[in-house]
Formats: sequence, structure tokens, C-alpha cells
Amino acid sequence: QVVAQPRGWSDLQPGASARRARYREEHFGAMALRRVRVEMKAWHTFVAPSDPASSELAYAGASSSTADQLPPEAVKERRWARLMEPHFSEREHWTLAPHDPAEPADLFEYSVALRPSRGPFKGSSWTMMLCFPTNYPFKPPKLKLVGFPSGDASIFHPFLGGDGGVCHCGIENTWAPNMVFARLLAFYRVAVEDAGADVPKAVPAGSDNLMCFCSLNHAAEQLYKNDRGSWSFIAQTRLFGSSVLPLSISAKRDGPETVRIELTNLAGNTVGSLEHISVHSRLSDLHVMVAETFEAPVRSYTWRLVLPDGVVVDEANHQTAISEVLPI
Repeated sequence: QVVAQPRGWSDLQPGASARRARYREEHFGAMALRRVRVEMKAWHTFVAPSDPASSELAYAGASSSTADQLPPEAVKERRWARLMEPHFSEREHWTLAPHDPAEPADLFEYSVALRPSRGPFKGSSWTMMLCFPTNYPFKPPKLKLVGFPSGDASIFHPFLGGDGGVCHCGIENTWAPNMVFARLLAFYRVAVEDAGADVPKAVPAGSDNLMCFCSLNHAAEQLYKNDRGSWSFIAQTRLFGSSVLPLSISAKRDGPETVRIELTNLAGNTVGSLEHISVHSRLSDLHVMVAETFEAPVRSYTWRLVLPDGVVVDEANHQTAISEVLPI
């Protein structure tokens, strides 16, 4: 005699819950792996069209005629690459590589490095882990700083915690399965480079897509609002810590209320000069101008200004006016 099994009978069997969980993990894991692979291929191999009037993406180094003859699988990849196209500019600021070169098949973890292009952190390099969940793209990936800040370095930024992390609610609240991992990279770079309180912000910068950013450091937020120059000086000097190159400064008048600032390195070689600088400018303002105008010759280093009497410009004296400390 066959006994009819009640609805949901299989759920009552030993291990059923574990089997369902394992099936979901394997099913979603395989889906996530395929998605990550196609996105990474788009990131590394597709380029924007050379003809602005064209809407077709092509493989790097391929002609338009070659792109038109792509096999069906490549055509499908090119469709996915369209989702990546608004973020292709991020490739100028990020490098990506498998976290474990010995296990290149493991595409759920990547080592990434950000090189900020503006702001007080310009010239630094931020090494992070890009981690994809097994249910990607239904859930967004996440970034985590690795081994940074180190030594005497620290982070002083409105949108960044002490470990360099950001609040992911801006990503999680707007994430959808048709989005790509490069959106997270763009989100993080905007947070690092633009500390302004005007939120939401465009991600990527200049686009119509607005995203929210949460303040994680209220002291940095208040200082940015009240004295942006001081914040920029403190943020930069704390981030670079002892990774600095001394730069001696001297001043000569080039106007009734302005001076010409001469900059020389330890070898006595002239690095450059700044003209028509107000004598009422603070040392922190001068530091910001130097950092923005003259790139340090050593990567991940910045300049540290040294006054004629050998005193280093730091957080104790950075608000002093130029006229008070430089012989004019």
C-alpha cells in the first residue's frame, strides 16, 4: 500500500535543511563565479570605441571590423561589458590581480590597489581586498584595506574609519543584480577623493547617478567644514606619517603683500618656486599648494616643509602666517 506523503514531507527528512543550503550555495556560487569571470574579462579586455559616435565596444587591440566578427559567446560578453563601460575610467586609478597567484581559479578574492588622483591623499597607494560573496550579483562585493595604515600613519577623513573602511549603506541600499563590481570601486574612490559634505554625490564623478555617503569621523567632518586647509594638511601629514621628503623653504618679496617661495631639497637642488603668495597665508595653505603643484619623486611619499631655522611644519605650527616665520 502506498501512503500519500504530506506536502513538505521531504523537508521533514534528516539533513534536508543542510542539503537545501548546500544546493543553494553550489548553485549561487557557480552563478557568481561565471558573473565575476565575465566582468573581469570586460574590465581587462574591452575598450571604449575610438569613434565617439560609435556605441560598439571592442576587445583591446582589435579593429572595428574584428569586433563585428565576434563569435556568439563574445557578443554576449560584449553586452555585459556595456554595464562596465561607464566605469572604464576607473582603470586609470585601480589595479586588480587575483589575491592568490597560486590559485588563479579562485576569483572570489582579488588584490586591488587605489591611487587617488586628487585631494590630500594624492600620491599614496591603498592596497585592499575585493571580496565577492557567493550570492553575487544579488549582493554587492566589499572592500577591505590590507596592512594599511601602518607604522605611524593614520587616517583622518570624514567618510573613512580608522581602518580606512567606508559605510557600505550607500552601495547596499542601491545595489541591483545588473550592477558591476566597478561601481563599488568608483564609490570608494569618490569617498577618498571628495571629503565634501555635499551628499549625495555623483558616482562615478560627473555622472547623473547619486549615492549617499555616511560620516564616520565627526572630528574630521567638522574641521573640513570650518577650516578645509587645516583638514587637508592634517589628513595628509597623518596619512603619510614618516614617509616624507624634507623640502626647505625661503621667501622673497615680489609685491607689496606677496612673496616668492623658493623650494630646495636636501641636496640643495631647486625643486621649484611659487609666486605671488600672500604673506598672510598660513603654513598649512602653503603646504597644500606645494603638494598640489610639485609631485614627490618617490611613490607613496609626500613633502614635509622645513623652515629656515630647521623647524618642521607640523600640527603645532601649521596655522602660523608665513610673515611670522619666514624672513622677508
